[in-house]
Amino acid sequence: MRTVAKAASGATGEARIGTGAFDTLAPLSEHALTLERVTKVYPIFRTPLDYLRRHDPEGGRAAVALDDVSLTVDRGEVVGVVGRNGAGKSTLLRVAAGIAPPTKGSVRAKGSVYPLLDLNSGLNLFISGRRNAVQLLELLGATRREALDAVDDIADFAGVRDAIDDPVRTYSTGMKIRLAFSIATSIRPDVFLLDEVLAVGDEFFAERSFERIREIAAGGRATVIASHDWNQTFRLCTRIVWLEDGRVRAEGAPHEILHEYLAYLNAFELTKQVRIERVDVCDDSGEQRREFDSGEALRIRVAYRADAAQPFALTAGVMHSYNGQTLLAAWSGDDGFVVPAAAHGTVEIRYPALPLVAGDYELYVALATPEQGPWPTHHLDMWNPLCGHDTQIHVSGARETGFFDLPVSWSAGALAA
Repeated sequence: MRTVAKAASGATGEARIGTGAFDTLAPLSEHALTLERVTKVYPIFRTPLDYLRRHDPEGGRAAVALDDVSLTVDRGEVVGVVGRNGAGKSTLLRVAAGIAPPTKGSVRAKGSVYPLLDLNSGLNLFISGRRNAVQLLELLGATRREALDAVDDIADFAGVRDAIDDPVRTYSTGMKIRLAFSIATSIRPDVFLLDEVLAVGDEFFAERSFERIREIAAGGRATVIASHDWNQTFRLCTRIVWLEDGRVRAEGAPHEILHEYLAYLNAFELTKQVRIERVDVCDDSGEQRREFDSGEALRIRVAYRADAAQPFALTAGVMHSYNGQTLLAAWSGDDGFVVPAAAHGTVEIRYPALPLVAGDYELYVALATPEQGPWPTHHLDMWNPLCGHDTQIHVSGARETGFFDLPVSWSAGALAA
């Protein structure tokens, strides 16, 4: 039996608010969400009166939003739905949530389903943030005691603790969005549907919201995300469904679809005329390692092979594993270094001292012809986590705040009279 937009007690267990979760979930052997040959057609009416009469004088004109789409999502899966505007992403989520019934086909969900499709709806502007949180959580199946107990955590996560008892109409737009997101993600349904809410609020809250979605998925929920933010979607999701004109154009692991999808967006192309065959991450003595101390030297040794020998330049860098933000980047052309044409060979990139604070990071290397400069649109090959490569390193150090571990001194003195 389907439960839409509620996280109430039912066949799958009791809803918990805040950091808790459902006591039981759908059996592992069953799909949490199944769309089978779903078609969604919206009739086009010329006038409001034609709509009321369900009469179409144009002879049956209609817009096909989804065309024979099948999809299954299992527990613990995070499925990203990508595509241009009008591809059918939002419609797929609305159909999965039961908001828009399919014209043809069937939709089945095991347990509770919660759609987070619009962060701007649901808040009453004339009552306090606290009352909004309690009312919405009660609508989502929480008891009043559970809702009241959850408000402080919700306010802290949204960064509105000092304003939680003020009318929401006095909030800034960012405060409203953060509060709505915090309320919505404080529940733990069996199936979570999100539409364009991967990064909400300012850049600091965006990182927290991204991590909150990771926690929901890691808790064993089936999660479906529709987004234009391909970078975050491909990093977060375990599987990608690419929609085009209401149909599934491709489906698979993120690294299997990434290059074709980015070429489709005219972002860049990958020619593979020069192929990266192996990448070794080493210390300064040449020993392969993935754990380094802050300030220690790091070497990246790249083995390549070319179908047709040609010179190329390299771009290399380090990204934060948490959010994919690039922290260090370098293009060999800036230093006048170009790899000469050869059928095969190796090239080495050396960081004499990693200036990073303690944490996990991802390395990347990209090859392109020198004339394209540091931001090429046609890559020869790439080595990075989005391509399915293991590029992670761990840095240990005394500092854990900020990004860079740079020399700093502190002093204190008395104020001059």
